[in-house]
Amino acid sequence: MSRTAVFAFLFLFLPALALAQTTAAGFATQSVFLSQNPVTAGESVLIYASITNTTDTLFQGSVAFRDTTLQADIGSVSVSLSPGEARLVSISWTPTQGNHSITAELENGAGVSIANESAPFTIAQAPAAQIDTMQNPPVDSSASIDQTIAGFSPQAANAVSPTLTFLDSARSAVANTLNGQIAETKPKLPGEVIGTQTAAPQGIWGWLFAILWTVYFYLLVILRSVISKAAYFYPILAALFIYFLYWLYRKMSGPKYRY
Repeated sequence: MSRTAVFAFLFLFLPALALAQTTAAGFATQSVFLSQNPVTAGESVLIYASITNTTDTLFQGSVAFRDTTLQADIGSVSVSLSPGEARLVSISWTPTQGNHSITAELENGAGVSIANESAPFTIAQAPAAQIDTMQNPPVDSSASIDQTIAGFSPQAANAVSPTLTFLDSARSAVANTLNGQIAETKPKLPGEVIGTQTAAPQGIWGWLFAILWTVYFYLLVILRSVISKAAYFYPILAALFIYFLYWLYRKMSGPKYRY
């Protein structure tokens, strides 16, 4: 090959190669999945997407989730990926019954789409007792917290993100367990409960158990609300962690541990 041809090749193709190198962030194969399977209508789940940055520069952008079957936006999550980093991002979704095609679209900082990945999901019909949006609110994603941390320090966000993803999945599982307990407790309450047949308590023992079941029911509802709302859950978790550190400090500073 002549020297002129070599220079022509470099002139024409090196810019394209450089551009590909700077925009090579994208999705892993079959990387869109749900936090559980199967899923029933009205049940809160997390949609996960696995993204990677194969470049040697920092990537900052967002992942937008969309239900293409219903032509409805689900939401977006800001992401910051170090060179060579891979990460799971998630967002909360409360689906309706039927077939859904979920698309995750990766956008750069300028809002330009550079990659997308889709996956189909079939959502089963929910039992009548499970459809109660007041007592079964959707589980919030911690994406907003991750985004806030990333605004101050992308490195701290990268370190905390796996923990937040794990906690989101655990919260979703606990919330679904509480949903089942709430549904089983409702028929044992005195008076009228929407969508549930209840019996009037008989005698003093009947009223005593009715009161205990009522207290238990509302404790479940309060706990379900705390678990589902990230704005409640994470401050309480932080306060408990600080109290644990204080208790540990007091215990370790006792005479038994002094030298």
